[in-house]
Amino acid sequence: MIALAFALIAFAAPVFWRHGYPFAALYIALLADVLCDPLKAVLYGFRKKTDQKISLLLSLLSMAAVLIYGTVNMERVVPSRHVYTSGKLKQSYTAVFISDLHIGSSQSEAVVEKAFNEIRELHPDFIMLGGDISDEQSENEEMKWTYAQFGKMGVPVYYIYGNHDRQPRSAYMYGPTYSRDELANMITDNGLIILQDELVKIGDDLYLLGREDTSEYTRKNVTEL
Repeated sequence: MIALAFALIAFAAPVFWRHGYPFAALYIALLADVLCDPLKAVLYGFRKKTDQKISLLLSLLSMAAVLIYGTVNMERVVPSRHVYTSGKLKQSYTAVFISDLHIGSSQSEAVVEKAFNEIRELHPDFIMLGGDISDEQSENEEMKWTYAQFGKMGVPVYYIYGNHDRQPRSAYMYGPTYSRDELANMITDNGLIILQDELVKIGDDLYLLGREDTSEYTRKNVTEL
């Protein structure tokens, strides 16, 4: 049932994107019910019989657990710290990588603002934005606010497009809230550097390569780079 439900997205994309939240809740309920099946199997193995009321209760509890976990976890930004070494580096760098904020959709401004404060405390040498900072559900003002905040970081910020930033599926919803040019101008006007299959020199011993998104036909082949 869950496989069939997800397969239907391909045939009803306009409906799903325009009324996505009720459908998302339905898919979460189906997924939770599937995850609950092994627990039911163990329970029925001991009881040697099935009980519709217990089955329904377990499904509802599983759905509630998944929904609560998803809602709480969506608002928690937990940074991962990694140390990379190379004999070619002559100095150390502190870099911050961020992607998939989906401002206004997955993340609220309050959560993003808290993340910005944590980034400032790290005093990074540069910041990398890995795409999907905004998406088809981001409002124009939310998009502008987010890039304005990145522009105030006081360090170089390098940006690559994700598959949602330019709102390619907005036609399925209520139309784009900003144009591709508006997005690009907002990014560059705030001092961010867009990399589309381009190299930029960070220091005498470090280069950064930013790739165009795979959804764009203009994306270069690796051999061309």
